[in-house]
This record gives sequence, structure tokens and C-alpha cells, in this order.
Amino acid sequence: MKQLYLKDKPFRILVNSSVLNSIGDYLFTIIFVIYAAHIPNYFNLATSIASINIVLPSIFSVFLGELANRNTKQVRTLITNKIWQICCFAVITALLCIQKNMVIFTVICILNLISEVIGNYSYLIELKLFKENVSKENMNVAMSMSQGLTSIVNIISQSYGAILIGVLNYQYFYIGIINIITFFIALLILIMGRKNIVEKNKEENIFSIQKIFQNSIVTLKELKQSKNILRFVIVISLINMLIGSISSIQNVYFLNHKAMRIGSYGITLAVVNAAFTLGMLLGTMTPNDLFKKVSLLRLITLLLPCFIGTVFLYSLNISKLRYLLLITIFITTYFAGKISPRFASLIINTVPEDKVSSVSGVVNTIVTISIPVGTGILLFLYNIKCQLNLAWSLMIVIAVILLALMVKMRLGKN
Repeated sequence: MKQLYLKDKPFRILVNSSVLNSIGDYLFTIIFVIYAAHIPNYFNLATSIASINIVLPSIFSVFLGELANRNTKQVRTLITNKIWQICCFAVITALLCIQKNMVIFTVICILNLISEVIGNYSYLIELKLFKENVSKENMNVAMSMSQGLTSIVNIISQSYGAILIGVLNYQYFYIGIINIITFFIALLILIMGRKNIVEKNKEENIFSIQKIFQNSIVTLKELKQSKNILRFVIVISLINMLIGSISSIQNVYFLNHKAMRIGSYGITLAVVNAAFTLGMLLGTMTPNDLFKKVSLLRLITLLLPCFIGTVFLYSLNISKLRYLLLITIFITTYFAGKISPRFASLIINTVPEDKVSSVSGVVNTIVTISIPVGTGILLFLYNIKCQLNLAWSLMIVIAVILLALMVKMRLGKN
């Protein structure tokens, strides 16, 4: 990995820019939730909206992916995107100086959503540039390094942000300035290194939303022909929804259950998010561990009891069990990190070669969209009923049904 980073200049430029961009994104993610938790009279509603706002950009993935594929001026687009993100955060930083209220918070939500969508678009373009600038034999190493660095930045940025905002006495303005600086440095790296990045410009196709929907419907019909894959798509989408939702619902949970915190509200979120990210990272990055020969079906069967245990510990609200909660979160996400590449391999090995890209695109969209949809439904139930146990109960019921389905599938194979 080190040799690739040092010798491959285009890769180094793209990674450096991407990592700096991620620092700004992840730093603001936790600060945004902490800011929402301090909105007078509306802290529960604001925290719920902030949690949904963070995962909402994933809905646009399929359209952004099509735009990225058709883009013929990738580096220029990346530079333009960075400028727009700087503009968004310049306005956000100014708004953070004004007294907190729901109107200001709503405007910040909209601007943050725009910035996140732009950031996701940039990420998809970077993936395309990786393919054009990194050799095939180095691609796995390049992607592992890029994703690994992003995960590490996630943990460090959120932990640092939670501590920093306390040291700054909740002066959110300074966090906005830090974000602008990171985006600006990322912009400079791209501008200075743009001549080293190879762009394979092809004839630009016309972007058509109607065509995307038509292709997606055709692909869904093809998926129905493979009942095994379709069944796993549904199961993994629901699992993704459950795990993604719990990482959002905890923002409201720790706001209202101070006894379960590990230090301040911000520090608690940083520690719990670190457990989520570390579990997912280690699960993904250790393909040759004890579970390397365990089937996808069995991995899901192992994950679900761990998830049920995690939700059960949340619902108990016993402060002495909060460290056990971190362990169950880590184990759950560790298995989740193993499921994703296994599922991708299943699609590649089962679907005809000429259909792999289209099927993978539709499947990834379904799985990705499940997070904001699930988060929205569960947080809506909480804010209407003001009873978090209703959300926990629904999650346990869904997980138990999935576990029963997995056991039935395993018995059917034997």
C-alpha cells in the first residue's frame, strides 16, 4: 500500500483530496447532531431531522452514478464541486453565528444536504478516475487503502470533533471555519495536480431519468428469475435498514438517556460511532479470518442474534450494561462488514457477465435507499408516540422474522 501511494502520483493526489474532504464531512456530521440537540424546545425533533438529513443523500446514488458515468470532464467537475461545497459551508458558518432556532436549523439542513449530495457525486467521479489511473493489479490495494483511510478519518474526525466542540465551549462557528479550510486545501491539491490525472473522455450520452427507471424495471424483472438472489436482496436490504436506523436512532436515544452516556453527549456519540465503524472496517478488511469459509446464509444467521441483543440492551436502559452494548455493536457490524463483499461475490458469480453492472447498480440502490426509509419511519414513530421502545420493538420483530426465514432457508438446504 505504501509503495502504491508513494509511486502513483495520480492516486496520491486523488486520495489526499478525498481524505481532506472526508475530514470536513465527518467532523461536521457529529457537530451537526450536537448542534441539533441544543435547539431550544425542539431538541428531539431537530435531532431526528439531523439524523435523517445525514443519510438522505444516499437516495440520489443511482442518479449521481449515471451522471458520473456520463461525465467527460471529471477533474474539472471535482474542482467545481469543491468550490460549491466551500460556498455552502461559508453560508452555514455564518448561520452558526446566529441564535439557534428551527428556521436557521432548517436552512442549515438544506445547505448540508446539498453539500452531501455534491460530495457523493464527487466520490463517484473519483471511483471512475481510480479506474482510469490505477492499474488492474493494484486496484484492490488502492480501493482497500482508500476505504480504510476514509474509515479511520471517520473515527478520528468524530472523536476529535466531539472533544473540540466542548473545548470551544460550543462555538460552532470555529468548526465551520475548519470545514472550509479542509475543503479549500482539497481544492488546492486538485488544482495543483490536475495535469497528472488521466481522463479518458468518451462521447457524452444524454442523461435521461426516464431511461434509468426503464432500465431499473427491466433489471428487477431479471432479478425475479433468480429467486435466491432476490431473497438475499430483500433480507440484506432489511438488515441494512435495521443497522443504519439504529445508528441514527441512537442520536435521539442518548439525548434522552443520560445514564447510558459515556461522558458528554458528543463523546458518547463519537465512541459508539467508532464501535460501528471499527466493526465494519475489520469485518471488511479481514477476509481470511475464522469466518472465511462460512456461507453468506450462515453469516446472516450469526449477525441477527447479535443485532437483537444490541437492541435489547438499548431497550433495557441499564447504565452498567453500556460497555457490553459497545461490544455487541462491534460484533454486529463486524459480521455486517463480512456480508457485503460476500453478497457482491454472489451476484458476480450468479448473474450473467453482461448483466452484472446493471444488476449490481439496482441492488446497491435498493440496499442503500433502505437506510433513509427505515430511519425516517422509525424516527417518525418515535416523534409521534414519544416512545422509543416502540421503535426498538419493531426492530426486534423484523430481526426475529428474518432470523426465522434464515433458519428455514438453512433447513431447506440440508
